[in-house]
Order: sequence, then C-alpha cells, then structure tokens
Amino acid sequence: NNTLHSGFRNYTLSREQINSVLTTTPWREIQATSDQTVCPITQVQFQEDEMVSRITRCGHIFSTNAINNYLLNAS
Repeated sequence: NNTLHSGFRNYTLSREQINSVLTTTPWREIQATSDQTVCPITQVQFQEDEMVSRITRCGHIFSTNAINNYLLNAS
C-alpha cells in the first residue's frame, strides 16, 4: 500500500499527493544540474532518455518508475 510511516503515525499517500511532491523530466534535461547520476532505489545509472523524478523539497532524483512503485507500495 502507499503508507508513509512517521513516528507512530501512518500516512496513506494518494497518487495526487505523490505527484505533487515530484517533478518528472527526462534525465538529459537536468543532468548538467546534478552531481547525482545513480537512482538510489535501483542503484542503476540514469540513461539520457530516461524519465526521472526529483523530490521537490530535497532535490533527490530517482528513476520515475522506481520512486512511483516505492511510494505506492511502501507499507
């Protein structure tokens, strides 16, 4: 499920909430602005045409499929 654990509370995230905290773009459009070249979830280097998602608040970048799957299936 898409539950976020924070202390003793669980927060269920909707697709809309997940989308509101991510900015999605092709890697080639942001690669010059980031020292990060590997998805922390998959441990695979980003490819030029790959869609990546940046968490707006902290700036961390993930493979879009990986972060969406993680957030939707976290329990």
